[in-house]
Amino acid sequence: MEVNDRKERIRSLQIKNGRENIIKKMKTKNISLSLDSFLGIQSSKNLLESLFVKIDKLKEDKFEIKFEHSHEAAIKQISILESRMPLKDKNVILFHQNYLETGAIILDIENIFKEINWMISFSGYLKEDFDFIIVEPKLEYGICIEILEYQDTFTVWGLFN
Repeated sequence: MEVNDRKERIRSLQIKNGRENIIKKMKTKNISLSLDSFLGIQSSKNLLESLFVKIDKLKEDKFEIKFEHSHEAAIKQISILESRMPLKDKNVILFHQNYLETGAIILDIENIFKEINWMISFSGYLKEDFDFIIVEPKLEYGICIEILEYQDTFTVWGLFN
């Protein structure tokens, strides 16, 4: 086996191991995932870049508020949103702090909302390691709580059109 083949094999095993660890964590919350529930790493990276370009281009087609970084404030905003949200049984993509090692996760939006406190923590938002981001695969709608230096920005688009 050549050195490059060996490195690629090791990298593939590391990705698979990371995904299996996430599957185990999700299972503790009664959320079923499989290895097919993950986007590829490059696809995840490209989608996230496209997401921020889209958010920046949206003008009046989005709802946006700013608040001091706080788990409670994030939960409050998401809870208000969930109570008004018409979408159920929809697959979305959840980005998390290790998405560059495993890929972003495709899961049912109801699973996110039924375990929202845990999901916010899992994403890395609580420790300010990563934003909380849920998007529809084609970016038609989404929720993004972006961590900025002095305040967080809560952005929602496409959910009530």
